[in-house]
Amino acid sequence: MWIRHATSPRGRCILCLRPSQALTAEHLFPEAAGGRIMARILCQACNSRLGHYIDAPFLQHKLVEMARVTYRLAGKTGKIPQPFSDMYSVDTPDGTLTFRLDENFAPRTIPEAAKVTITENNKIKLGLAIDARDRNRLPATIRNTLTRFFRGKGSALGWSLEEQASAIQNAIDHAMQSETHATPISAPLRGKWTLDFQSLYAEMVKVVYEVAYLEFGPPFLDTVAGHRLRGFLLDRCADPAVTLVADGNAAPFAIAPHSITGGARRAYTGSVPQQSPKLSFRDRVFDRCGMLTVECRWRIF
Repeated sequence: MWIRHATSPRGRCILCLRPSQALTAEHLFPEAAGGRIMARILCQACNSRLGHYIDAPFLQHKLVEMARVTYRLAGKTGKIPQPFSDMYSVDTPDGTLTFRLDENFAPRTIPEAAKVTITENNKIKLGLAIDARDRNRLPATIRNTLTRFFRGKGSALGWSLEEQASAIQNAIDHAMQSETHATPISAPLRGKWTLDFQSLYAEMVKVVYEVAYLEFGPPFLDTVAGHRLRGFLLDRCADPAVTLVADGNAAPFAIAPHSITGGARRAYTGSVPQQSPKLSFRDRVFDRCGMLTVECRWRIF
């Protein structure tokens, strides 16, 4: 079920602040992570930027992928991510096989490039490894491989087109009748993750900013908290500097939005109204963002 907020199809984008924009539906929480709250609050350009620079890194975070696997949350492609996506290898009597884990954590052999050699008695030998569940792909794979072979190195055999076609069909028949070999995986699988907590923090800032706007309405955009959160998001999205318009009842301000590592890359200047909704965000949100365990708390009164 979708929860849609009653917002206008045209209006002021809450990120770039340009008025009279055609507003697009924004998922406050990414749809691929189970988000069901939408509101028309962003223009198309800003919606795309937040999706590319904020939502996508968040969804690709290993811990988020683990949660999506647990709750079977597929993305727009319909696929559930596999956080253990590294390539692994296992020794078999026929050599070393490489494999990956599918979305159900079952090992799946990675097809190897087919090897075609010419024996001493001018016969061809074909070797390839493929997952047993992909056996139906063997005919097309073998046909394409041997067709390329006869056009190149195999032309030295001087075989006629009929002989080539017969050899291809014999190879297909032999492969389809071959037995399936199963190799037990006894050793634990090992991999290495690099956990980027920056993407989790950036997604939190986006959600807080959008929820606060829906809670307090347009006046929130001109508050100190609104300026600060928006400045962070613009900086994260590598957006050009924006001009914030002041009004007669505004007090001047200057802020330097922090990057995730705690440094400031771009300063924004503008103004905020003297009167604003009672919104409070703990400064620690912006001060502790470089730590491995990030303590990010926010409160709305």
